Amino acid sequence: MLGSVQLRRVPPLGSLARGLLVLLVTVLVARSAHATLAQQRRGHDTYLLGEAAFKRGEYQVAFDHFREAYLLAPLPEILYNMASAQEALGRPGEAADGLRAYLRASQDRAERIAIESRIRGLDEAQRLLDVERLKREGPKLLAVPATDQRAARRTRLVIGLSVTAGILVAGGVAFGLGFGLRPQHTDSTLQTQRATP
Repeated sequence: MLGSVQLRRVPPLGSLARGLLVLLVTVLVARSAHATLAQQRRGHDTYLLGEAAFKRGEYQVAFDHFREAYLLAPLPEILYNMASAQEALGRPGEAADGLRAYLRASQDRAERIAIESRIRGLDEAQRLLDVERLKREGPKLLAVPATDQRAARRTRLVIGLSVTAGILVAGGVAFGLGFGLRPQHTDSTLQTQRATP
């Protein structure tokens, strides 16, 4: 009976089916390439809008366009321009971070030393801004409103009670394990009884 069971063979892929498969793959690849090309075009157009805004002195608008262009077509040069817009906006720390990202993404080593020097200058400018802000707003930054002080006291109290309760529970468990699990041996339980005939 088992000898009479036969397998069915799958016919080989014919030339027409193979041709249709190749056509389908080609269409999908072309469609994907077209979508990528369209996205790159939109990125370039958005970049040009950012460049024009930068030239007009509209640095926030320029930065927004550059960021959108980078999302559409992530080119290192756009990171550089984003950093330039942030520097013009008076955000030296963010500009330095943008230039660091540019250096990581860029393969151009020729201007690396100049850009690293610019980053050091931006970092120093950010440090000076932070010092000025601390001088100007220091008492405000360090002062904690009374409502926050009460909340902080309440939080410390809850944490203290929780830790105390945890210690008590752990001590109780240890005490119970230490004394509760000791075997209680008595002579009567250890003796065996003999059955009488």
